Amino acid sequence: YNTSDPAKNFAHLPEANRTYNYLWQDPDFQAANPDNYLEFRQNPAIVLPGPSGADAIRQVWRWMLADTTAAAFLDGKPDQWGMRINPQQLI
Repeated sequence: YNTSDPAKNFAHLPEANRTYNYLWQDPDFQAANPDNYLEFRQNPAIVLPGPSGADAIRQVWRWMLADTTAAAFLDGKPDQWGMRINPQQLI
């Protein structure tokens, strides 16, 4: 979705997805980064350090899909706060 009205771009998502404007405001992100989540207030790009290329990307996907909670989230199941992956952003 990409319209001139930003509210329409996210209208298909549940309320939890429209609650936080920034990554650092997400309670799941705060729980995973309790000591430094405020350092992300400027929404920096998230970069995966390490080797680049298809092999590294494939390994990251294997790692994520091996985690049943992560795989369920990627499949559309909401997390404990009601956040759901945006199906319009999946490739």
